[in-house]
Amino acid sequence: MLREPPYHLWEFTPRSHVDLARRAGLQTVRLTQAKIPPGKPHGQKSLLQRTALFAIDTINLPITRLTNAFGDRVVQIARKPAG
Repeated sequence: MLREPPYHLWEFTPRSHVDLARRAGLQTVRLTQAKIPPGKPHGQKSLLQRTALFAIDTINLPITRLTNAFGDRVVQIARKPAG
């Protein structure tokens, strides 16, 4: 049973962002991933769950910054090709 309402209707990957832009006739110029820094977990979570989330985020944040991978946010800049 969920203790908090779901907040994602769709999960997108960087590849799906590029594919959607291409299908719309756009060319991806830049795509970066970001990670929200660790903070207060939302919803009802046990101490063990909060500790695990904090540990994962603390490790994941520098990895995302170094590799542009494993983020939870994607920023895409795309343009319509000339002609």
